Amino acid sequence: MSRPALRSLAGYGGVLFDLDGTLYRGDEALAGASDFVRACRDAGLRIAFGTNNALLLRDRIAARLRGMGIDADAEELVTAPDALAAVVRGDGHTEVVRLGGPGLGDSLERAGLPGPDVMDADPADVVAGRTALAVGLDPERSLAGVARAAAIVEAGAIVYATAAEPHYPTDRGVEAGTGTMLAALNAMVPVDPELCGKPSRHFGERAATALGTDRPVLVVGDSLPADVGVADAMGWDSLLLLTGSARERDVNLDGSPTHVASDLVEVLRDLQG
Repeated sequence: MSRPALRSLAGYGGVLFDLDGTLYRGDEALAGASDFVRACRDAGLRIAFGTNNALLLRDRIAARLRGMGIDADAEELVTAPDALAAVVRGDGHTEVVRLGGPGLGDSLERAGLPGPDVMDADPADVVAGRTALAVGLDPERSLAGVARAAAIVEAGAIVYATAAEPHYPTDRGVEAGTGTMLAALNAMVPVDPELCGKPSRHFGERAATALGTDRPVLVVGDSLPADVGVADAMGWDSLLLLTGSARERDVNLDGSPTHVASDLVEVLRDLQG
């Protein structure tokens, strides 16, 4: 590998885990996932699970992890939809239109920002500069929904997005990500969305609050732009796994990530000496 192996957890105060392509793919945990999470807990590290997924509700994500044998609690989830809702609220928006899945809608509602799905919204009701368009992953969304979102933007809505990744790994191969939806939207009307998920500092700061440690943090993920990106944005160490979107050939020898491993089985072996 092109980076030193992770041989000790000493010195870290917390670990931020990516989910898709890192701890599981589809409905199955990846090799070593539950054992490595347990090793981090046994070492006294604070744990957070971070995702840009805007489809699933927090409780369902935590239950899914537990069903795979990975110890997790909903309170340990840091999601891009939650980060987006906090940014939208902090920017003073009180009217929000949603182009995204149930996870995004739930986060907006819990933040006191309920709003219509884009197909139920009328561009005539948009207040320029005050209405926000929240965009998150929704693989079932038709181009009609994206076209309605373009009309909402043309009417003056400010665009916020959970992620910019064009695709994500599944057990069926790669699937179109939020970035693909944004590209389709941008093809209809120019957009410059405020990114609220990984790798933004919006997400990193939310993760830092959830971890609640003043000691160094390790980010474990499979994506150079998202997972390693948020680690770089926050000045944290990173462990890139070649179990999802990244390949060894993608790693720049002169830059981040801090560590690279083929999978978590290899990481556990290195930790055990």
